[in-house]
Amino acid sequence: MKQLLLLLLAGTAFGCRATQSERIIFQDERTGNEVWQVSQGDSMSLMPYFEAQAFTYDDRYAVFRSKRNGIWQLFSTSIETGEVRQISDREVNGSYSIYTTGDEVVFMEKGIVYAVQVENHTERVLFDANPVVTEPEIALNALFTNDGAYTIITGTNPDHSASIYRLHIPTGRLEKVYTSEQGFSHPMINPVYPNLITFVPKPDKRKMYDLSKEERARGLLLNTDDGSVQPFVMSERYYRATHETWSKDGERLFYFDKLHRPGYDDPTKGWEISVVSIDKQGNDKQTHYLNNVFKLSHGIASTDCKYFICDVERPKTNPLFLLNLTTGEAEIICWANQSQPSTQNTQTEHVHPLFSRSGNYVAFTSDRNTPGVPQAYIVPLKEIKKKYER
Repeated sequence: MKQLLLLLLAGTAFGCRATQSERIIFQDERTGNEVWQVSQGDSMSLMPYFEAQAFTYDDRYAVFRSKRNGIWQLFSTSIETGEVRQISDREVNGSYSIYTTGDEVVFMEKGIVYAVQVENHTERVLFDANPVVTEPEIALNALFTNDGAYTIITGTNPDHSASIYRLHIPTGRLEKVYTSEQGFSHPMINPVYPNLITFVPKPDKRKMYDLSKEERARGLLLNTDDGSVQPFVMSERYYRATHETWSKDGERLFYFDKLHRPGYDDPTKGWEISVVSIDKQGNDKQTHYLNNVFKLSHGIASTDCKYFICDVERPKTNPLFLLNLTTGEAEIICWANQSQPSTQNTQTEHVHPLFSRSGNYVAFTSDRNTPGVPQAYIVPLKEIKKKYER
């Protein structure tokens, strides 16, 4: 496989760049399933964070971020041909996602939110946060309500205090809805109910087992209608919740519930992991799947909530699991085998799988074929899902 990995895209003036297929199609050695490596070169390429969307809604393109020109920039790969094209000359250091128009990718550069059309690279400004966000560090989490009307912008101070701002994109109205002196992470707006926002408080108290589960909550729920903040993502004593994501219908929140049994030399072993969900009020907890062999880590439900895709935290030996949420069956669809290197970018350390909106493709990041240099991958799912339908 290594001998096939050549080639960087040559660049000319933007808009006149040469295109060439970078796709390598191979069969996963252990499952026999088809896998595509869609980026090449000696620079890192990353699919977006698992909460976001990499694919245009018509499944014609997937978007990844690459450092092949010395800075992080956006590129597209054609699902039909594998051809790679640069989308924008702008630097993209933060999160990005396909916007709910279905054919634009949205990102922030220097406090300005841009939307760029994936096929023809037409650019428009969605919002300039610089005049209104008071904190010096501005970020976009690139998650939107299904109608494309709302998203979240965060502002952070040098002392780590931070604020959540809710942006109404059609009117450009930005409102500060929450401030924390200690800071937070992973803010996510509900895709249907824009008054509901989850976030992870700081400091992390999940291991302080003498506290109540409410005091140890992994995630809090902000209701902007009344300004209330309530413990939301919680675990029983000795369990730890992690990596929550909203279902696309806005009705449920999925997360992992983890129990670690001590006495293992390998810190990635000795775990009992459940994929669970709660409703948007924090009730009706359901356990969808339990694994006590692999340390499941990041995952998200498909748009129709029929499937759940997740990765594993175990360096060099990590599969991707496809879970049928109706039957509870789980199948390894491929071995991503990311080495989880330390590259001063936490997104390169894990696979972070995500579905296309149609559910017909999964994207992930791995250095399985290029050790130490993560690349972008896609798994076609149509034939794999047929096994569940027999």
